[in-house]
Amino acid sequence: MVFVVLVIPKRPQHVDISAINSTAVHMTWASSNNTDYYHVMCDACGLNVSTNETSYVIVGLRPGTYYTVSVAACASLCSDYVNGTNNTGTSVCLL
Repeated sequence: MVFVVLVIPKRPQHVDISAINSTAVHMTWASSNNTDYYHVMCDACGLNVSTNETSYVIVGLRPGTYYTVSVAACASLCSDYVNGTNNTGTSVCLL
């Protein structure tokens, strides 16, 4: 019998978003233990990407629009954790 142990990474902490200009934001977060990569999502702007970095620049946004963005810390079997159980989200409105 073989057992596989998956250590679930903790949610990213200290998520911060700052405007670069009227159509782009810079999103940063603190690294998480046991993380292979991060998954950044924004449904309203069509963003669904993976990165090994602890920051991401989101471009092509519209001024005056609210966006909800989230980042998930992922292990190699990330699909179970992206759907809300291991992500941290925040909202931003560009002016």
